[in-house]
Amino acid sequence: EMVVLQPSTKATLPMAVRLLNLMLGNKQWGEAISVFDALLKQGVPMDRYKYTAAITACVRSKDSYLVNVKAHNLFRDMRNKNIVPGVVEYGAIIHACAKEKNLQRAMLLFDQMHDEGVEPDVAIYTSLIKACAHSNEWERALNLFSDLEQMCEIDPQKEPPNLLTYNALITTLINCRQRHKAMLVFEDMVDNQAALTPDRVTYDRLIQGFEVKGEWETILSLMQQMQNDDHNAGVAPTAVTYHRAISACQQRGAWERALDFYNEMVDRDLKLRENTYLALYDACYEANKPDIAAQFYTFLQQSTEDKPLAAKFKDDRFFDDEEEDDDAYNAYDPEPLESEPSLIDVYDQ
Repeated sequence: EMVVLQPSTKATLPMAVRLLNLMLGNKQWGEAISVFDALLKQGVPMDRYKYTAAITACVRSKDSYLVNVKAHNLFRDMRNKNIVPGVVEYGAIIHACAKEKNLQRAMLLFDQMHDEGVEPDVAIYTSLIKACAHSNEWERALNLFSDLEQMCEIDPQKEPPNLLTYNALITTLINCRQRHKAMLVFEDMVDNQAALTPDRVTYDRLIQGFEVKGEWETILSLMQQMQNDDHNAGVAPTAVTYHRAISACQQRGAWERALDFYNEMVDRDLKLRENTYLALYDACYEANKPDIAAQFYTFLQQSTEDKPLAAKFKDDRFFDDEEEDDDAYNAYDPEPLESEPSLIDVYDQ
């Protein structure tokens, strides 16, 4: 049930805590910010912990205003009240910069961290690497990754690059058309001492990169590896995975291999997208196989249900990364709020 603060209601600190807990626990990010703002207007004291919870709510939301504006305003207000941010607060606001694809702003905050003696953690480096993906800053991403590795060598207690970090770097390299460097990172990921296990995101990013150049042989190898991964108990290819493989075959004129991928999709009972039918049609038509092409054209007409094709296609060459945001941000989930101000000490540990 939605709890609304009435203007005449004088909120106590325990009430403030319960309301924020309620909204944050239910992932009602916008409502949590509304409650926070109402409590501020009523003069309820807000410490570092509660500011962090509010910034978290902004960054976790899908609302561009909360991510791009409100989170930064809260971070500034916190500093104006002489509440010194630590690694958690900096991590939250740098993650906001990554979501808004603002590398310059993220790096300014990163430099500010160093000036204030706050040591970054693996989650902050991961956010910075993600921010490089849409700025063609793949060399900076590699340098950041190298800096993280060096930091961990100096202090073995530091958390080393994890799966999210590797996926962020691979995504950045793929988006910057550096597929072979991405493959080297992938090989390092599975062969290093940590022996990290690639997930669906890892494979999808790599396959995306090799689709652009029509390198279907590499895609086939990756698809076989993802299904035979002993640590992962196999990651099944999706319809999107097969579409990328078929698209690569079409670009290289490998129409027979495209048909093999199509048959695998049928065997797996995967639903074909309209642009997958179009890629199959093009592959067969360009290979001078008009009879087979005509069949796929019929399938294409049936799948679009007489709707204009242009309305159903979109360029999905680049990943939006939104599906990763919640996982990437888990490191900055605040603990349940308590009424004791001493709980801020958790951020100094």
